[in-house]
Amino acid sequence: MTTNQPCDVGAALASKAVRKKRSISLYGHRTSVALETPFWEILDAQAAAHGRSLAALICELDDARIAAKSSLGLAAYLRVWALLQTS
Repeated sequence: MTTNQPCDVGAALASKAVRKKRSISLYGHRTSVALETPFWEILDAQAAAHGRSLAALICELDDARIAAKSSLGLAAYLRVWALLQTS
């Protein structure tokens, strides 16, 4: 018997796939980053686990992105970084 599990998973993903925009200050400049809820959850948890603010974590990651001469934009870089934290 087949189940509708893929549809159930799709519905769960769709409910979390809402992009949320947050404003942060990077190097004294206000900017906003739009990420899906699960990525914000990972970033918030990692910042808390290391005893620093979300803005401090994002500044550190942005520095790493620039140093690596990554072609990714900040939001894409944050998504990839967050995914690597779950593996």
